[in-house]
Amino acid sequence: MSCYAATASDYTQWCLLTLSNYVMFWHGNNAMLWIINDNIEFNPEMNRLASLSRPDLNIILTTPASRCLRLLLENAPSVVSQQTFFQKVWEEDGMVVSANTLYQNISIIRRGLRTVGENEDTLIITVPRRGFQIEPWCEHHDHPQRLRSGNRKKG
Repeated sequence: MSCYAATASDYTQWCLLTLSNYVMFWHGNNAMLWIINDNIEFNPEMNRLASLSRPDLNIILTTPASRCLRLLLENAPSVVSQQTFFQKVWEEDGMVVSANTLYQNISIIRRGLRTVGENEDTLIITVPRRGFQIEPWCEHHDHPQRLRSGNRKKG
């Protein structure tokens, strides 16, 4: 893992950490952001998926769906078992849910990623009899302020 410091235009400090080929940012106020597939920003604190190329395009996920996506990203590229989802997303809050509830939340995430990413890429893979896995499609970026403003340099 590498940590890089960059200064955003408003002089707030950002820490950039690459983890399992995804890009994760910490803002000075401990807000964490993930950049997925080079065009989607995920803010787990706000349960929000946002397009980096179209600032007007964003989706608010349900809290359980947001927690599922965060769990997938934190464990990428490993497969996350259904039991791990149940424990980390629901049981730690004293809730017991069915497998159908998990499948519905994975569906919400997939729909959100397709909508915000404006493509049909399948970023979340079902691994039969094991669980779910997120595709490791991200690049390392040295300048998070460019990503946040949508002024990314195409190369």
